[in-house]
Amino acid sequence: MDEMERDMSELSTSGGAGAQDMDVDIDYADLVRGLLDDVQGTAITVLEVRHDGLRVVLRRAPGAVAQSAPGAYGPAAVAAPVRPEHWHPVTAPLTGIFYARPSPDDEPYVTLGAQIESDQVIGLIESMKMFNEVTADVTGTVREIGVVNGDLIETGYAILYVEPGEVETQAPAAGGG
Repeated sequence: MDEMERDMSELSTSGGAGAQDMDVDIDYADLVRGLLDDVQGTAITVLEVRHDGLRVVLRRAPGAVAQSAPGAYGPAAVAAPVRPEHWHPVTAPLTGIFYARPSPDDEPYVTLGAQIESDQVIGLIESMKMFNEVTADVTGTVREIGVVNGDLIETGYAILYVEPGEVETQAPAAGGG
């Protein structure tokens, strides 16, 4: 049983903090199920909701997929994708909001299948009102992108996976002249 399931179980059996003071009959388990459904598939690692005397906090490790028994809550657990071992994760150097493009009107720094080089900018992370460039630490082909524009990510989160290799360069066209 992971931490979210344990916390949900405690919430549904204890009635939650301040439940004695609340006049409204709330199904706390349904509330938590709804919150879990809302954050599933996102990069959110901590969610805290406060309303009147109720406080619900959901936490998961960066990059973790919430595990559940079928029918426990929401759909059955989604298995993490199996990646080839040689794919290299490019991870977030700090916690903040990830931006895939330099400005809303510009093209993304990288796309799926793109050839990238070591030290190439792959995105920005906004932290404490400052924008920090995120650079690749390997040369190769982008095989998987694990975040979308605007995601909150934590230090160490895998932003994308690169299949290491040499960047293919186009030979100059043979021409006459």
